[in-house]
Amino acid sequence: MALRPSSLADLLARFRDGKVPALARAISWVENEREGFQDLLDSVLHVGPRTRRIGFTGPPGAGKSSLLAGMAAAYRKRGEILGIVGVAGNGQKPLVETLCGLSRPEQGTVRILGQSWKDFFAHDVWAGALSYIPEDRQGLATCGNLDLVDNFLLTTRNGFTRGPWLQKDRAERKIAALALDFGIQPPDVKALARQLSGGNLQKMVLAREFFRRPRLIIAEQPTQGLDIAAIEDVWQLLLKAREKAGVLLVTGDLAEALALSDRIAVMFDGRIMDIFAPSDGPRLAQIGLLMAGIQPAAATEPGAVPPP
Repeated sequence: MALRPSSLADLLARFRDGKVPALARAISWVENEREGFQDLLDSVLHVGPRTRRIGFTGPPGAGKSSLLAGMAAAYRKRGEILGIVGVAGNGQKPLVETLCGLSRPEQGTVRILGQSWKDFFAHDVWAGALSYIPEDRQGLATCGNLDLVDNFLLTTRNGFTRGPWLQKDRAERKIAALALDFGIQPPDVKALARQLSGGNLQKMVLAREFFRRPRLIIAEQPTQGLDIAAIEDVWQLLLKAREKAGVLLVTGDLAEALALSDRIAVMFDGRIMDIFAPSDGPRLAQIGLLMAGIQPAAATEPGAVPPP
């Protein structure tokens, strides 16, 4: 079971002060980042009832030029947050870009929510599928010179059209209600996105994407650059969202991964080194080695991902 952010400030202070030894050691592996990607694992993670699988399967012996060859991953039934952690530059960005349709897979087969990658992104489905919360909230998630109504319509426009007509008044009423529900300040839908603080802008993005009723949410560095209060607000919103969707949390903040995730996958050099629950103390103690690409003997226990 994931930890709850009931005392966020204390939790972050403990990590920064090195009072959680396993994570303090993990941070020291930052210099071990390597170039290039190895073939990703050709195995499927635990799949349970109502699983929404997102898989990558590549041909045997696929070359390193294919960043996503050989991996199969599953996001379990709704109610789970799967955290992806690792030193920046070890495959997280290509993974997210492929899952969100920003990059075409180079080879192999990718399936998202039961459909092939090509079929999934061939249709403009605005609701009930996948929502993406980008790392770049100012450049990719929003347009700074547009007001909140137009930013809300960036990904929800199809839900407010009737024939050739855009029902902007209805969209304005909806984002006004969401602004109150999500605590967006100021709650003025005519305010420009660039006039909002980072935390309030992120809450607007979350309100918009959760309104789409996704079955899968991909949250990439969702609290990067936010203050303590805004971080706690975003954490609470993600925990609430997982009641109705599976959440893939890609984060460079180990404290965040431990606080929110039901399972943690450690990524290095383009492959998943191990997957475990945050409550698994022995496996958590090895996270520094895993982030450096070293497969400790303990990771060969039943249920662990075997070394490639």
